Order: sequence, then C-alpha cells, then structure tokens
Amino acid sequence: MIPIDTRNYEKQHGQQPMGRRYWSFRIVTNSTAVTFRTATPVTYSAACDEVRKRADALGAASIIVTE
Repeated sequence: MIPIDTRNYEKQHGQQPMGRRYWSFRIVTNSTAVTFRTATPVTYSAACDEVRKRADALGAASIIVTE
C-alpha cells in the first residue's frame, strides 16, 4: 500500500485530514508529480481509496495530501 503523507496538511490545519469535502493530492512517481482531485465531495477515507487506485496505476512512490 502506498503511504499518504499528511504532515503539510496537519501543519496548515492543526489536525489530521477528516470529513467530507473535495480532496486534493499530489501523486509522486519516480519521474513526475501529478495532481489528483476528487470530482465530488467525499469522505477522506473514500478519497484515499480513489487516489491509491490512481497512484497504483501510475506506479507511484508516494502520495501527499494538498487540500
């Protein structure tokens, strides 16, 4: 499972990501970084499921929560 880095989010918001909203992530591969945004407001756990599927398809090394 690809890890999701929440450190920057936690610094900005003072808490771990949670709740239902539009979520944005940076998917980091060996050669590039791709932004992924949820199409509709979803829970954080549902957003993580979506972004991990996309990251797996891209062969990503890590995922970063950006908003």
